[in-house]
Amino acid sequence: MIDVFAMAAILVDDVKRRYADDIAIVAYYGSYVYGTADERSDLDMFFIPATPRGAAASLQFVIGGIGCDFWPISWERAERIASFDEEIVAVIADAKVLLARTDADRARFEALRDRIRALCRPENRRLMVSKALAHLEKCFVHLHAMGSPSCHDDFASTAIAAAKVVRIVLHSLALANQTYYTRGPGANLAQVRTFGRKPDGIEERLERITESRDAAQIRRTCDDLVAGMTELLFATQAAFPVAGSYPDVCAGFYEEIRSLLTKVERACREGDRATAWFTALAVQDEVSTLLARATSGIDVAAIAAYAGYRSAWDRAGFPDIASVAASGDPASLCACIVDVDSRLRRHLEEHGVDLKIFHGLDDFRAFLERT
Repeated sequence: MIDVFAMAAILVDDVKRRYADDIAIVAYYGSYVYGTADERSDLDMFFIPATPRGAAASLQFVIGGIGCDFWPISWERAERIASFDEEIVAVIADAKVLLARTDADRARFEALRDRIRALCRPENRRLMVSKALAHLEKCFVHLHAMGSPSCHDDFASTAIAAAKVVRIVLHSLALANQTYYTRGPGANLAQVRTFGRKPDGIEERLERITESRDAAQIRRTCDDLVAGMTELLFATQAAFPVAGSYPDVCAGFYEEIRSLLTKVERACREGDRATAWFTALAVQDEVSTLLARATSGIDVAAIAAYAGYRSAWDRAGFPDIASVAASGDPASLCACIVDVDSRLRRHLEEHGVDLKIFHGLDDFRAFLERT
């Protein structure tokens, strides 16, 4: 049996000899940190290069029948990991440092761990749920792949895509619970069972995906899994108080979107149907998003499937731009956009939003002098 820590000491001595100025941090993580290692466990090690030359210390090898990977993480990637933008948060959060080039390097590494701890505190729950929604969006490319004709009769492709969906959903679930996994895929299901916030039936769905030999059943269950996670995240966001008053949320919005409204009108006059179509739909999307966020506090930017996304638009009495744009009649679309412009201004003013609309240079100059 190989003494993995003796092996680590040899690597650290080599770093000191050949890369003393080029490697900032050497650390290990995984089973030896958590006390779950056995005689066949490898010692998971990584290092943070301080210079481009330091990356050359990367080494993959087998010793005593155990595969080892001494791999680099740049400071930039470590920042992403500490921000929960990658699934491997535990690599930074719970690592044991074997070597720090300088006190400043150690302090920089500890600051990353402080960030992880901060994001796990209650005051950052809204941010973490928003991250969960943004991450969950990555599922859809794999769901699409699973539904393609090429996957229908290919069990392996379906199973591989399903595994990717499960990993994304599980990371989103960890984000929603403001935590991270201390074990890898599969083994982390035990941790899922302890979460206070999770979709109903998630354990059964995960079991069905991992045990089924029916590709169609796997596809359906993945759809259900993602739908359940989406509903959980939207319900969680809906419980948050609206972030700021209506005027705060909507401040500056009309002034920014006015250029899109003008662009649609110009495209209609010039007969540029493609530009008019894309820009008109962007108007409806952005206004719908704003209204949903202002009235519910839900961040719908990541996934537009939230029911309030469309209902907020309808409640405000706006016409359906998408249907008019699809008709291909530029005069009708132009009239629709003029109507939306008028309704949007009136809606925002009725809700106390101060619109910075000036009728000339003197008006603009007077505003600047007042402020």
